[in-house]
Amino acid sequence: MKFLKLAVGLLLLVAVFGELALYLLNLGTRRRAESLIAELQPLKVGVSTLQDAKAILTRYRATQMPGTNCASNGTGYGIVISNETINRLVLNHPALLRLGIRPVGFSAALTFADDHLCQLIYSTSAVIAGGEYPSQDQSLKSLAIIELNAETTVQELDVGPGPLAKHYNIYYFDMILRGSTAPGRILGMRVSVLPSTSPIDFHNALAFDLSCFTSLRGCRTLCQMMPLAFRDAVAKHKTEGLHVPEDEIKSPDCSRQFAGEGEWSPGNR
Repeated sequence: MKFLKLAVGLLLLVAVFGELALYLLNLGTRRRAESLIAELQPLKVGVSTLQDAKAILTRYRATQMPGTNCASNGTGYGIVISNETINRLVLNHPALLRLGIRPVGFSAALTFADDHLCQLIYSTSAVIAGGEYPSQDQSLKSLAIIELNAETTVQELDVGPGPLAKHYNIYYFDMILRGSTAPGRILGMRVSVLPSTSPIDFHNALAFDLSCFTSLRGCRTLCQMMPLAFRDAVAKHKTEGLHVPEDEIKSPDCSRQFAGEGEWSPGNR
């Protein structure tokens, strides 16, 4: 009996230290990502030069890559902030998500053409088990893995899709997750703005909230990572018919963020 109690105690101790280690890793990712966002936001698309961004690219060990669609012959740089060990473990063993292992990450892509910044992409992500996503859709709930991806692109020219692609475009997407040993999907919200976008809309598009990276529940909805853009998406859903997933609109994780503001709730759509 004494041996059994000792074994149980050791297992609990290992679990506690494991959770603490994972928390500290995600805390490091969150803090570094928040610092990067703060350093990138003063850069101005169409104005800032490669020299203006050089210190940031060096500090965050950016890798060079092909230019994006703002300049086919431009020079691109990518920055990724995440824990690759955790990412690989979960992709190869999705069952680990049920043990509270929650990969999170942030990335940025900068493209320069004629020595000036022509596009800047911010992208944040979180990986969860399908059963953690607040959905009534059993095909989603039964998935081993779901990646939530919330992204904002600041660009010189309007290259967004559809007739609503103007100065502030928002759209949702759903696609197959590649690289996992089990079935998975990517659920995402993409936002695009221009330098001429109104200051309020521009601010909302870049108002990332990474607090769920280190919360006990973790990130379970897109609205948690981009709350103000989500609120604007719901407004566009009402006035312009923008598609917004019902799962997100009805989720308590989303509605509680704006409780008391009187702007919307799942019951007064």
